[in-house]
Amino acid sequence: GCAGCAGGAQGGLGDGWSERWWVRLDLLVGTRSFATQRQHAVWLAASQEPLAHRLRALLLHGLPSPPPRKAMAADKAVARALGADSRLSDEQKGVALACSRASEFAIVQGVPGAGKSCLIASLVRALVASGQRVLVAAHSHAALDHILLKLLPPHPPHPPADGGGGGGGAAGGDGDAGFADGAPPPPFVRVAPSSRAHVLTRPYSLDALLAHAPAGHAAQLVGGARVFGTTVSSCASGVLRAAAPFDVAIVDEAGQVAVLSA
Repeated sequence: GCAGCAGGAQGGLGDGWSERWWVRLDLLVGTRSFATQRQHAVWLAASQEPLAHRLRALLLHGLPSPPPRKAMAADKAVARALGADSRLSDEQKGVALACSRASEFAIVQGVPGAGKSCLIASLVRALVASGQRVLVAAHSHAALDHILLKLLPPHPPHPPADGGGGGGGAAGGDGDAGFADGAPPPPFVRVAPSSRAHVLTRPYSLDALLAHAPAGHAAQLVGGARVFGTTVSSCASGVLRAAAPFDVAIVDEAGQVAVLSA
């Protein structure tokens, strides 16, 4: 049966779609993941938002040839940070530096255990050191936390004793990863349900951080954070749209991402 249909626009989108179109998803699946993907497909087909127009143009016409990339002041800072990172081999440093200087996108491939996750974490730290804001996305919560765990400070807040979920994961004493006046921004903000987070990344989930932020500091928290982590299916969330733009977006294990999620 038809699980979802989006349709019926009479040439009002003005970005190259046909005079009348339908998007039909012939699959009956009752999972939450499919419902999210269906919602994204409907949004892409019918939304009047500028971002939707840009994505439709990308689907129709592909990427234009980018102009030659000019050297940026941040390039030297990224190179210095990567050069000083003893966790990377020379080959990894070269790959990370090439990624940071890509005009539009870069793809890194490697067998399991080759060190891609370490490379991503080091690249994120180097980009942040150069003053850039970074979005890190992955196809699953486990894959996301695999990256975020490498971005934790040397002495992260202690996890709750009971390992429970929710915003309470950051509660109390030195387990509080809140955003107080004069405190440095969190190492990352995890925009996903804290109940799905690893116990050590849970204190940096958005709901946990907001629960301990002083009144009226929510905008400061979102604006001051330099790294946001989320699953690919949540990249279009309102929080991340408010936090945008990002200088760099990194998708881990992109080959496992469903087309509708992307």
